Amino acid sequence: INGGNGRNVNYQIDGGDNNDDTVGGLLQLFPLEAIQEFNFVTQRYKAEYGRSNGGVMNIVTKSGTNQMRGSWFTNFRDESLNSKTMTEKVNNVGKQPYKRYQYGGSFGGPVVQNRAHFFVAAERTQQDTQQAVTTLGLVPTQDGVYPTPNRENLITGKVSSNITPNQLVAVRYGRNTNSQVYSAEPRRVPENWGDSANTFNSINLNHNWVLGGSKLNEFIFQYADFENHIDGRTTAPQQGFPNGVTIGYNTNTPQTTAHHRYQFRDDLSWRVTGKGGLGHDMKAGVNYIHEPKLYVTFSSGSSDYAYTHLTNDLNGPISRVTRNKPGASANLPMDQYGFYIQDDWRATSRLTINAGLRYDLVTGFLIDQSAIPNYIALTNAAAAGRFDGVPGFDEFGKKAQEDKNNWQPRVGGVYDIRGDGRDVVRAGWGVYYDYGFTNANILFPGLSAQGGSGVVFDVNNTAGIKNPDGSFFTVGQPISNIAPLNEVNPNGPFYSSNVAAPQIRQPYTQQSSVGWSHEFSNSTVLDIDYTHSVGKDLGVRWPLNTRLPVPAGNGPRRYADLPLNPANPTMNMSIGSSQYDAINFGVGRRMTRGIQLLPCYTFF
Repeated sequence: INGGNGRNVNYQIDGGDNNDDTVGGLLQLFPLEAIQEFNFVTQRYKAEYGRSNGGVMNIVTKSGTNQMRGSWFTNFRDESLNSKTMTEKVNNVGKQPYKRYQYGGSFGGPVVQNRAHFFVAAERTQQDTQQAVTTLGLVPTQDGVYPTPNRENLITGKVSSNITPNQLVAVRYGRNTNSQVYSAEPRRVPENWGDSANTFNSINLNHNWVLGGSKLNEFIFQYADFENHIDGRTTAPQQGFPNGVTIGYNTNTPQTTAHHRYQFRDDLSWRVTGKGGLGHDMKAGVNYIHEPKLYVTFSSGSSDYAYTHLTNDLNGPISRVTRNKPGASANLPMDQYGFYIQDDWRATSRLTINAGLRYDLVTGFLIDQSAIPNYIALTNAAAAGRFDGVPGFDEFGKKAQEDKNNWQPRVGGVYDIRGDGRDVVRAGWGVYYDYGFTNANILFPGLSAQGGSGVVFDVNNTAGIKNPDGSFFTVGQPISNIAPLNEVNPNGPFYSSNVAAPQIRQPYTQQSSVGWSHEFSNSTVLDIDYTHSVGKDLGVRWPLNTRLPVPAGNGPRRYADLPLNPANPTMNMSIGSSQYDAINFGVGRRMTRGIQLLPCYTFF
């Protein structure tokens, strides 16, 4: 969306935050029968919407009514409705068994007529698929077709009440559990897969109060938690080959993620007549999210050594051998503050102008790395002027602080050209800050800083690691043969290869757009929109202390004299950028019996 992806979308359910602060994207799912309505805002969105530079998905769940009503649905799909997947074509196998059952229902009605109502919905998905695996002759005994089951359960319940003629209170609870196979791919043997399980819970309270006249106050409180665990299937050494085949343990297992989040949000809207036009629709609000638990464990790469092969041969030369320290864990608590004010000014019957200002602050990205040798070495070198004008490295010369200048002015307008609603032009410009999810910024430096994650062994030679006698080192030979080549100090202390720059900034975009809508008839409308988006301060993780190329093979590292351990740390920085330009074409056609056709095309 506007040059972003699913991780850049702000997902809101009944006004509550439903975003994953670790890897981005949405968190909890809800039953289909529980969804009352949704809208997806892709551009020119108002100041009330924050933490997104891509789009905003708003979803409202159903409430009960004065009548007892229920619904039920089921959906079944099998391989007869599928075409052959690319994996099946590559492996020269037939269509694999595929069965997917999705079923659920809902029930709601009155608790007290005209005053209080209830609603519940549930859904289950049961999917049984298979993954074809080929090791391209490396491990024929692991070739075959393996089951990859997926199970998901969703339930939600809601109680709403008109406590006074001007006040409505609604409380909604939702739960989502699922399990699936992790990292099942055609070049990964089943022992290299994992088993993932997730549990989500949320409690949402909405209080809407008509204060009189044209004033409406909306208060939201939400508590949400989430836990994910991915188990490994083996502790055997990992081996990766140039052709993509991987055997042994999975790099990302075992791991656990847990979120606990409290949200308080209040929005006040009111209308002012006159004041230089037909009127102003005003809105202002505040949002506070307290996340005391953003917890991760990550013991990847610690059960045994990981070998990177130089050739597609089990007994061939090795280009890299690594191993990590076990027992890594960290808690990275966050607080998010936001406030805004906006004005929809109806200047004339044909012109509406929207102007707004938003501010967001996230605290928790400034982590204490004062005990990490690589952080000390890089910041000291930057202070001495070693990195002046060197992209990436110069980030370590900046002041250690939270990102606090996240002001977001936004302005837009809509003009009815003829005054009959048949030709409308629109345009907008704004600054949109996103949330820099921790996985792309401080997760791994945080694991290192809190005393768990660390590389204990790293030998790397792109021309092939060699034994003391000059022969190529291979899997199965004693690690002691290459221990003198270890780039990690064997006496410790041990830290991960990741280090964060002193100033991790929140990513943002500057977006502008212009569009035109033309009504051909009462049932057919053409939409054309142009969007320009420039992204700045995007999170990147780059190992920049690379070896300099020399004719004989690997040369010295760019800053070989610095006491870096590991010698080529992965530097987490806010220096990424992007640009997106696109033209969107859409035709809306209202058909008979409530059917609407909306074909769209995007060129970028």
